[in-house]
Amino acid sequence: MVHIHCPHCSSRLEIDPGFVGGICRCFNCGTLMTVPKSAEQQVEQLQRQERPDRPDTPGMAADTGAEHYVTTSGRVINLDRRKLERVPVARRPRMGVRISVVSALILFMIFLVIGLVWLMNTVESQPTGSDDAVVGQQVTVQTLGYDPSANPYLLERGNLFGLPVKDSAIVVVSTGSRMREYLGPVKDMLVTNLRRLDETTRFQVVFATHEGPHALPETLTPRARINVESFDLSLNEISAAGRPKFPASAERALAAKPAELVLVLYNPLSTEDALKLEAMLKSTGVTCHVILLGPSSDLLQALAAGSEGRCIELGGGQLQYWHEQWRKNR
Repeated sequence: MVHIHCPHCSSRLEIDPGFVGGICRCFNCGTLMTVPKSAEQQVEQLQRQERPDRPDTPGMAADTGAEHYVTTSGRVINLDRRKLERVPVARRPRMGVRISVVSALILFMIFLVIGLVWLMNTVESQPTGSDDAVVGQQVTVQTLGYDPSANPYLLERGNLFGLPVKDSAIVVVSTGSRMREYLGPVKDMLVTNLRRLDETTRFQVVFATHEGPHALPETLTPRARINVESFDLSLNEISAAGRPKFPASAERALAAKPAELVLVLYNPLSTEDALKLEAMLKSTGVTCHVILLGPSSDLLQALAAGSEGRCIELGGGQLQYWHEQWRKNR
């Protein structure tokens, strides 16, 4: 594997040697970068070149379908938009496999086989009806549990970013400037997951904007009464800019007393804001889950754990990869 560092977020990454000399995307922040051919070369970040006739629009050759990118050193790279969707993702390095690890794996497999043989003998010796109970329990875990490797866009069951949904849930989404690259995929996930929710599930999204909370729909509403097409159109009004008023948006969401609160953000909360949110969660008893697209945060890990929720460090690059898979399967 080739080991590199992201020039934007400094994450240590690895990628298959077959992509040397090409480009890749950072798992953590989604930044496009070059994959150097040798240790002497530096990793360079790619930025879209602006068109001279429209400074506010990324450069694009209309007849070729290519987008123009510029590296840190000024080198121009033309990327076909279809190939851009298939840019490989450089991921966090994996631990090297050593002899001790292999030995431990072999021992684990031996114990696993012994355990399976014991389980089969135990099930066969149980009274009639116990088999159904065991199978039913396994299906429940697989259907309702969180699977970090599953693409939440493609799950058939109703979910929120892969998380199982209880009777009511409110999603609070940050729309700060750092969310600009990820807000589109987040919106698509909300619409896709909304279509699959049970009709009795009450649902709402509160966008934390620089102007304050923006709720869709206005109140926590049963899925059966939410028009998905209207909801989708309303999302066009939301853009990523400025500094979002996140605590105020979370406070508005908690006032509705949902069973679950799902926070989606890039930047970690400040200590002051995290303590405020922790106090609100304790007073309401709401379970809080965190979907973190940016750097790790011990504060948010503790915040989710304190409310019996999850803190999922998803990584913006992983979200974009899942989003591209979903677009190909539509």
